[in-house]
Amino acid sequence: MPRIARKFIAGQYFHIMSQGINREYILQYDKEKEKYLELMNQYSIKFEINLIAYCIMSNHIHILIKAKNVNNISDFMRLVNGSYATYYNKKYDRVGFVFRSRFRSKVIMSEKSLFRCIKYIHMNPVSANIVQNEEEYKYSSYINFKNNFGLYSLEKLNYMLKLDKEFLNRDFQINDKEETYTKEVLNAYIEKKNLTIEQMKGDADIQKQFFKEIKNQKIDNKINKSELAKLLGIARCTIYKYLKENTISILAPTVCGICGKINSDGLCPKCAKILEKCAKFEIINKNACMNFENLIYIFKYEGIIRKLILDYKFNEKPYIYESFVNFILKNKKIFEILKSYDTIIPVPISRKRMKERGYNQSLLIAKKLSEDLNIELQTNCLIKTKNIVEQSKLNKEQREKNIQNVYELKNEQIINNKKILLIDDIYTTGSTVNECSKMLRKAQPRKVDVLVLAKD
Repeated sequence: MPRIARKFIAGQYFHIMSQGINREYILQYDKEKEKYLELMNQYSIKFEINLIAYCIMSNHIHILIKAKNVNNISDFMRLVNGSYATYYNKKYDRVGFVFRSRFRSKVIMSEKSLFRCIKYIHMNPVSANIVQNEEEYKYSSYINFKNNFGLYSLEKLNYMLKLDKEFLNRDFQINDKEETYTKEVLNAYIEKKNLTIEQMKGDADIQKQFFKEIKNQKIDNKINKSELAKLLGIARCTIYKYLKENTISILAPTVCGICGKINSDGLCPKCAKILEKCAKFEIINKNACMNFENLIYIFKYEGIIRKLILDYKFNEKPYIYESFVNFILKNKKIFEILKSYDTIIPVPISRKRMKERGYNQSLLIAKKLSEDLNIELQTNCLIKTKNIVEQSKLNKEQREKNIQNVYELKNEQIINNKKILLIDDIYTTGSTVNECSKMLRKAQPRKVDVLVLAKD
């Protein structure tokens, strides 16, 4: 029976993977890795393959490429692997296969997936506990990529992305979900431990070991909890239970949380301009029926801001908070206002909601502000004691009734005579922050103001 032809889509980027037969260490020594790298560079020129990133491990290889003609990809890999197999067999006086079946390829459908793939490739030696940091590993493109040097550079990649901007901005959401980092991590673990997905699904002890390993490797903050729950057939709260210390994530320390492009402070100039166009930076003085004095909001809850906040809150993208906070703190006027407070307090969520979501969106903002402004953060004063119907599903009158008597004040002395900044994500009717402020007033603070990302 003939082999099924490999399907390629013109104009795409590909993540190529190739492994040694029986998982043998076919690239164990430096000279062997150097030989494979030499062959990659040699045949990439011949077949007009753009090499973007790579990592050569002892028993497998990861390569991220873009081909001018996708039909050349198979020829490129056939000659690279074939030439290396000849070299390897001659060196060790052996015959037979060197690589395990044909190479595997995954299509990269979006710019964000592209940078996620680069991060995954460069993190391979760290995930395998070979090195502590990416830059310590000699046979990956990380150093060149970081220093913007040679074939494997950010400058070269950005040039290609400009040419492919129209393609990469198309809607490939379904394909993108199928190519999640989470699935790759799970499959790698199953292969490493000689397990099946059925064994993973049916054994809680095996699942715990898996959670422990990804936590030890410090990649738990990049795992999509909803996707993992679906793959393992378990509740999300079970995953949060074992990964609770590090469920809060940032894409990477050098990636913009909004667009996914590499950037030093989590917010690229382009996205900063987008936020700047939407920014309001308004302060509204106390309303007679409110228990706080001033409401400070940064954006109107509409358009792209609404989408970003919903993604941040409900769509497994908690890392977006850092981009928002970085943008806020770059405004000198708002920076001077915020640093005048004594204490920052986030609006709490219930234990049930925390288990479901894995993080408190207001607490993330409060923590970042506390660190950057050097203001104390208090999380043990205001407690939510009841799980209620989501406020977003109710009208104004229903919200006011729904939120009554759900908060409790503890350790009042900590916030007595303090200027308090209460943090929330969205201000709609004000019922939630008003009820929280009402409880905080019992401690007789000097002042209670509210800061939200957006006002409806």
